[in-house]
Amino acid sequence: MDVRPSGKRAVLLATLLAAVALPALGAGQDPPQAPQLLPGVARLRQKVNPEYDPWSPEYLYERVAEHLATVEGHYLKAQNPHTPEQWAAARKQALHEVSYLCYFSLAEVPRANLPEAVASLFFTINSASPAAVVVRPRAVPNTDNRLFFMDVRWAYWTREAVEKVSLEDFYYREPILPSESKALNYIRERIGNRVLRGDWLSFYAGDSSLFLSKGGTQADSAFYYRLL
Repeated sequence: MDVRPSGKRAVLLATLLAAVALPALGAGQDPPQAPQLLPGVARLRQKVNPEYDPWSPEYLYERVAEHLATVEGHYLKAQNPHTPEQWAAARKQALHEVSYLCYFSLAEVPRANLPEAVASLFFTINSASPAAVVVRPRAVPNTDNRLFFMDVRWAYWTREAVEKVSLEDFYYREPILPSESKALNYIRERIGNRVLRGDWLSFYAGDSSLFLSKGGTQADSAFYYRLL
């Protein structure tokens, strides 16, 4: 039986390995250790590329709400409505289009580990997608690659499947997010709970065995199978 990876998976695997710069290891060979930086080099790197300021969950939701409002506005403007009836129809269509969006946050990842986290997130999304081509989530402008969005239709996912997965994310929910948050309510009215922590998704979607019951052999509730 040919166990070589298929075309799409081979491309994804090669991209991920190249992104994290992992050399091939021989049998029984230990992973290479990262070289220790001299104190002066470490201080210079920190000065040139300082650590990003931490984002609170509430601030993250404000950025998502801001982007959602921008996308919704673009859809409205593209339809060029003039009469009240046209405005109503255009707004309905704009809300329908943005309802397919979902967001992935890497705001909790240290700056030095962000490239690997982005590569892992992209690999995870494509591994759980039946799409024939590689799917690339887009970075939300002015977020330093810490927040990404995509239309679930790009990955041939359904809104319902992503919603079920998002409800398992215990990082972005009340009471961590205050119920009276305007950003939280704005987002929920448009895309439900589809704001996910990206590194959390990569971890759980990458290992379906985490969803196995004791003595079980099939994990139908695993994120990978829910999305695929």
